[in-house]
Amino acid sequence: MSILLILSAALPTILATQGIIIVARNELEESETKSLHKGLADFQYHIQQVKNDYQVNAQALQQRLEQAEIDTTNPDALVQKKELLENIINNPIDSKYQPSFYLFTDNEGRTIAHNIRAISNFNDDLVNLKNKPVTTIYRYITVPTGINTADIKIVNHALRQQRSLSGIEILPRQFLEKIGLDIQANIGYRRQPINNLTISQQPFPIGTYDTDNARIGLSILAAQPITINGRVVGTVVVGTLLNRNYQLVDQITKVSGVTTATLFAYDWRVSTNVPNNDGKTRAIGTRVARKVAEAVLERKQTFMGQVNIVGKSYRAAYAPIYSHYDQINNTQAKPIGIYYVGNPETKVQQTLNSLALTGYSIGGGFILLAIIIAIPGANAFSRSITELTKFAQSIGRGELHVRLQISKRRDEIGILEKELNYMAQQISINIQTMTANELKIRASAQELQDALKELKIAQTQLVQNAKMSGLENLVAGIAHEINNPVSFIYGNISCTEEYIQDLIYLIKLYQSNYPNPPEQINGALKEVDLEFLQQDIPKLLNSMTNGVQRIRRIVESLRTFSRMDEAEYKLVNLHNNIDCILALINYKLQSKLNFPGIKIIKKYEHIPEIKCYVGQLNQVFMNLFNNAIDAIEEAFEKNIITTNPEILIKTKVVQHDKRDYIQITIADNGIGIADDIQQSIFDPFFTTKPVGKGTGMGLAISYQIVTEKHHGSLKCISTPGKGAEFIIQIPV
Repeated sequence: MSILLILSAALPTILATQGIIIVARNELEESETKSLHKGLADFQYHIQQVKNDYQVNAQALQQRLEQAEIDTTNPDALVQKKELLENIINNPIDSKYQPSFYLFTDNEGRTIAHNIRAISNFNDDLVNLKNKPVTTIYRYITVPTGINTADIKIVNHALRQQRSLSGIEILPRQFLEKIGLDIQANIGYRRQPINNLTISQQPFPIGTYDTDNARIGLSILAAQPITINGRVVGTVVVGTLLNRNYQLVDQITKVSGVTTATLFAYDWRVSTNVPNNDGKTRAIGTRVARKVAEAVLERKQTFMGQVNIVGKSYRAAYAPIYSHYDQINNTQAKPIGIYYVGNPETKVQQTLNSLALTGYSIGGGFILLAIIIAIPGANAFSRSITELTKFAQSIGRGELHVRLQISKRRDEIGILEKELNYMAQQISINIQTMTANELKIRASAQELQDALKELKIAQTQLVQNAKMSGLENLVAGIAHEINNPVSFIYGNISCTEEYIQDLIYLIKLYQSNYPNPPEQINGALKEVDLEFLQQDIPKLLNSMTNGVQRIRRIVESLRTFSRMDEAEYKLVNLHNNIDCILALINYKLQSKLNFPGIKIIKKYEHIPEIKCYVGQLNQVFMNLFNNAIDAIEEAFEKNIITTNPEILIKTKVVQHDKRDYIQITIADNGIGIADDIQQSIFDPFFTTKPVGKGTGMGLAISYQIVTEKHHGSLKCISTPGKGAEFIIQIPV
């Protein structure tokens, strides 16, 4: 009986302890996996921030070059404006992650100016990142101009496709030598222990991936074409060399909760805070395990699991790095590197060992108590042991809400009941804490996604504002240059008409007094067909008058449209603005081959002038009219409509909640919008247009202008195949 009592006491204790440890282990491993996913997302988000920052920086430099009208293809112009060119490249806008180099090239990719810095203190030794942040010291590099960048694919694509591009890129050794960054990039291969490792845990043989004997560079680059008078004359290149640049990897370990982070060029570590096997230096120059390279570089997958890094075990997450080519053809793009975040296995194992030691110590103590009192208390313990067994089984099944009913006993069984209840309660609290942490992680991930979306919107608006910043001067200048000669022509037409009438009168007077002129004059009269000239000249003058009046209307529309860059809140009549936009897009409304032209129907009611941001509302009207024209043309292409294409514009005053609103309705009889996507049309980057034709930002920016800037509303009513109607309401 005593043996039975001992076993009865020991088994439930062991089962309960083991069950608690298993539940805790599973929860801890799940929490670790979520932490790694978050760390990987943080890493990719920070890299995207740097790319966006460099792209804005490149666009700002490009605008300064274009405003200075520096033709990079003209050697004489470059000599004359050398000082201005150097002033521009040596004074870029500030960036959180300072670039290594700024390059200006001509239209063949040869550098004409540069600003290059290399890291002079290689912080390869590990420091306590929390207590002693790394300070990076740079030195400026002096190299000749004329360096050929056309072999750098992102620069080549930016020139050929005339588009702004950014990405993580591989820089060849020869290029790094020319710009003076080869010493920083030349890390070499570092020996790493592979004894007792399986083939899958060892790296691929050296040479499997083309790292040019570990002398290539991994960099973040942005390339922006420079255009003057619609002609591409060069590029602005902004970038940083990531080899031995530890700012990003150290920042990730501070903000994301992971212990280590790494950037790979192919399978080769170029930036990391993983300790080498000496425990003092960073493990740069070492390479990733074969099983990771196969999953990430060959199969383009994310890898999550246990890996051996320079002799130590880590729980790690890896994801592929793609170059800018992923933006051009994401189905053909291949990874050029790897993101990594991870935690040492010892950190997780220490937590589990501590939990097991505590549990088994308590269990061992209970078993010892059971042995001491086994014989005299055999019969008295039988019922309590049964309850303990059931409780242990419940805990083993994960039913942590179950509690023992505490008896009034003051012996060891009573103590055991209280301790087991306390243990189950603590485990339940720990699981609740883990659940709360999981919710926080999910919330953080959502915040990151929202922040990235807001960043993309802000970038698009920044680029749009930058493009529009010079529009006012350009259009106003064009309008002025056109208006002066047109005014001369318009003013002289009436005088010309009077002079011609006088000449015709004089000819008629001559004919009446000399009805029989000489034969030579008769021949000349027949040759010039004087009667036809007398009839046709008034028609020509009338046609010229109409044409000049048309030009004057277009010039006036250009002047109005040039106010799109105005930021002040001013009083305007919206009818004038709508008519201005219609005048500018009139050429799109005209008939073409197999297209009859679009009819504009205006139903204007009297509306008061309102205060608004006139330039921004012009942008809204332009977006809606362009969308309506595209929808009608698509409907004609698909034979949904074959006659009478039209755009209806209605304005009136409506009232909501005792407040007056001006309502503008723009309706077309085009292709319409499918029911399943109508709720998404105002989302940023959502578009149904082919690649290259629509950015997905027109309606999103229009919605923001109407709702946030003017506290109004913008909605769409559409039936597929019968057109769409956009209704704007702006408070008076």
